[in-house]
Amino acid sequence: MKKVTTKKSPTSKKMSPLAKGVAVSVGIAAVGTAAYLLLGPDGKKNQKKVLNAVDHAKKEIKKLENSVPKGVKKATQKMMAQKKKIVKKVTQKITNTQKKIAKLPVKKSVQKIAKRIEKKNFKK
Repeated sequence: MKKVTTKKSPTSKKMSPLAKGVAVSVGIAAVGTAAYLLLGPDGKKNQKKVLNAVDHAKKEIKKLENSVPKGVKKATQKMMAQKKKIVKKVTQKITNTQKKIAKLPVKKSVQKIAKRIEKKNFKK
């Protein structure tokens, strides 16, 4: 068997210790700032602003959801129902096939042959 090598992507480079330190420092500063704004002297006022912003975002999302045409919603629901039926049929076929294979008397001899082949390949 040939060994398969994978190339590392350029994004998987290791971070330098300086970059790690900067990233940790920025994270700590962000947490500290958020804590001060929400729990500090004007915390209640800032918490209300954040809650209002969240409520506004939720309303916008509902508007977007409601703006989707009914025909599109029905079509996607039909597609999802068909997908579920297909997946159910395929899984039933797979389990039936597995049951049939398990009943075959040849199964044990095939497993022995497969183990022998594996041993030979690992020795090389």
